[in-house]
Amino acid sequence: MSERRDVRVDGLEPTLAVEEAPTLAHDGSQPSGSEPRGGEATGPLAPGTRLGRYRLGERLGAGAMGVVWAARDPHLDRAVAIKVVHPALARTPDAAARLLREARAMAKVSHRAVVAVHDAGEAGGELYLAMELVEGTTPGRKTRERDATGAGGSG
Repeated sequence: MSERRDVRVDGLEPTLAVEEAPTLAHDGSQPSGSEPRGGEATGPLAPGTRLGRYRLGERLGAGAMGVVWAARDPHLDRAVAIKVVHPALARTPDAAARLLREARAMAKVSHRAVVAVHDAGEAGGELYLAMELVEGTTPGRKTRERDATGAGGSG
């Protein structure tokens, strides 16, 4: 059984297992025809923004699919990671179906290398996936740190 610990969203800056990527534009704009619901994201996403039942914390990273945020689930009183799909991708006809397929596939796997999925949905025109927030580092960061200290090695 793997050992995993939730990281506090409030307080000290966490080190999390989210792959670093260049900053990608994410303006939080609404897809045409989408009406925001009360208390949910209606503008640019930022720390403190409510997305469905989740309160966004620190922006952790970004990739081709979207932006990952540390967040708080006040209903279950736990820290989570929220992947918010980029607006351009979210506007495609099959985006919600693809996200749900990803969530279902991840939810069927119980392995230390796969984070647990807690929720998937849409709030205020934003598609999101809520998952376990795992303390750690990324392979890229670990390699850069190793290279910077000269502590390489084989094996």
